Amino acid sequence: MSSESKKSKNHKILLIGNPNVGKSAVFQALSGEYVEVSNYPGTTVELSQASFSDNQVLIDTPGVYGISAFNDEERITKEAVQKLEPEDIVLNVISAITLKRDLFLTLHLIDLKIPFILVINQIDEARKKKIELKVEKLEKILGLEVFTVSALTGEGITELKERLQKDIQPKLGNSSPELAAQISKIQLSKMHLLESDSISKRDEKDLSQEIALNSFDKLMLLEEDSQTLEKYSRKRYSYPSNYPNGLWNKQKIYTKRRERVDRLIDGVVQEVHQDSPLHNQLNSFLIHPFWGTCFAICVSFFFLYQVLGVWVAGDLVNLIEKEGFEKYWNPNIQKLVAQVVPVEMQVLKDGEAHSYVFERGLIANQNNKQKDINELTKNMGKDSSIKYVFSPADLIDKPGERTELKQTIWSSIGTILAGKYGLLTLTITYLLGVLLPLVWFFYLSWALFEDSGYLPRLSVLADGFFRKIGLNGRGIIPLVLGLGCVTMAMVTTRLMTNKREQLIMMILLAIAVPCSAQLALIQGLLVKMGGLNGWLIWVGVILSVLCLCGFLANKLLPGIPTPLIMDLPPLRIPRLNNLILKANQKSWFFLKESGIAFFWASAAITIFQVTGILHLIIEGLKPLISGILHLPKEVALSFLLGMVRRDFGAFGLLDLPLNNIQIVTACVTLTLFVPCIATLGVMIRERNAKTAFGIWFLSWFIGFGVGGLLTRVLEFVGFS
Repeated sequence: MSSESKKSKNHKILLIGNPNVGKSAVFQALSGEYVEVSNYPGTTVELSQASFSDNQVLIDTPGVYGISAFNDEERITKEAVQKLEPEDIVLNVISAITLKRDLFLTLHLIDLKIPFILVINQIDEARKKKIELKVEKLEKILGLEVFTVSALTGEGITELKERLQKDIQPKLGNSSPELAAQISKIQLSKMHLLESDSISKRDEKDLSQEIALNSFDKLMLLEEDSQTLEKYSRKRYSYPSNYPNGLWNKQKIYTKRRERVDRLIDGVVQEVHQDSPLHNQLNSFLIHPFWGTCFAICVSFFFLYQVLGVWVAGDLVNLIEKEGFEKYWNPNIQKLVAQVVPVEMQVLKDGEAHSYVFERGLIANQNNKQKDINELTKNMGKDSSIKYVFSPADLIDKPGERTELKQTIWSSIGTILAGKYGLLTLTITYLLGVLLPLVWFFYLSWALFEDSGYLPRLSVLADGFFRKIGLNGRGIIPLVLGLGCVTMAMVTTRLMTNKREQLIMMILLAIAVPCSAQLALIQGLLVKMGGLNGWLIWVGVILSVLCLCGFLANKLLPGIPTPLIMDLPPLRIPRLNNLILKANQKSWFFLKESGIAFFWASAAITIFQVTGILHLIIEGLKPLISGILHLPKEVALSFLLGMVRRDFGAFGLLDLPLNNIQIVTACVTLTLFVPCIATLGVMIRERNAKTAFGIWFLSWFIGFGVGGLLTRVLEFVGFS
């Protein structure tokens, strides 16, 4: 390849490593671009990509324990490795504090004949733990070039960058001679198969492909990789159990590789400082069946009720929305729009109501009426107010009120821009004054759980319960991720080992898991009604539905849950700058995504409002809303928006005069109500349309069924 063609083509730098080695942090340090940096496997489900130099691109793969087809993460990584070209570079990122675990993957890469560079991350933490590495000896034994870095402090990153930007040539590494001898025996396959009575003559012409196996595929066959076995039709050829005679099996290969790792550790790690007794005691406490469960319940209560419900949704959002947007932003926007469109000004001062109609806007009506308003609005007290009505459609939720304005094109524009659901009023207020602070604090708290290493321990703690609903403890990760965004959590169902577990997880996410903004709004509504009773009812009902759906799915779907295999990262004190970075990045991503969606949703609602379609929808849903749930028919708007995005579903409840029974019923029903359009699309992509719409209609039935039953029980017992 010529030098000109090399410059014009982006060569890949592929990062491969176990979970919790800081691989994504190395990616971020090298590229300067943010990706998920977390302490549990499965964060990076798909490949992340960023520019590195003029003709180089960084690719971050999922955290894996091996290169095979055991799960989606390993399949994605395996495919990325197989697509490498000679000019591409592989960086195997391992952790200086978990060498015994991570070097197993390193030796696997060497055995697969993949040239790569070894990057030992978290070297600063190794020093704190007094772990001394003999790097030069490790380089000599492995036959690789080794870099020691700290992605968090930047140590060694500059040197690694400079080396990658030069014509660095990764080495193959020193593979096991014993394993190499075993791999060479695969070349006997054609002769052996032709001697087998199970091979028909018509299959002989296909057997030539066995001779053409490369070292990668040969080892994959020995390790019983499902994709490789299918590719070379091992099942169709009915390999004899003794083929070839004396050949190692998967277990023997893994045992030998583990022995090599143990010898390596003994030779290159000089001193290891054991974890402190306090660290071990805390770790045991967090995964203890009783005390760990009590701690998880306390954390959940504090996070959901006190932080999101009281402090953020109650105090902070009330301050921003009421004292900021409703007091300054909305009145000024409405006044600005009222300059050029028909408007009725309703002024309440000293207990007296005054109404003035400007059919051509305020600018075109500079007359005595305007002077009267100017005089009237001077020295407005706390009990005084000014309301702007742009068209009869603004009074859709106030059937007893009337206005002299007619529904025209210009009056409709006023309603669309600055009415109750206006693009410049509700959309901006809801996104910036309500959703953004809720989402930011949610992601800040979420980052705290991630970076401390608590989430993997929660997986271990929950494993016993999750096995009863057809999953294993790893299922806690998509469920907790769903509290941030159900749509993104649907993608992480790939973390589950098989299709059965993925389907069960999809059902649970779609039906019983609220996303971050919806969750926070619901917590605010429940706290607003006062007391813990409503909150406890909501939690109890949602958890009961989740458990029941899981139990039934486990019984009805054939199969059994797979065992939990998960590495526990060390407990760490999170870095404040990383917590804030995560909260900022995720909130900005949420704002971009939801801002566009909510803009179009608000536009559709206001157009429906001025054309009368919204009134027809509300009346059409009245039998469900009022008849089954005993809620005001205006709540239909919340359900309508909830179909677009779940987090929009609760906003309409904020200003409605609901009693305590109605608040609890509405919160439960909206939580169980249908997944949003984006989630439905992901379910179709991950499974199929039949399954996705089946779950979608099931959530209708469960939401309204549970909500209707709950409201009647609460009414019967006289809940208040």
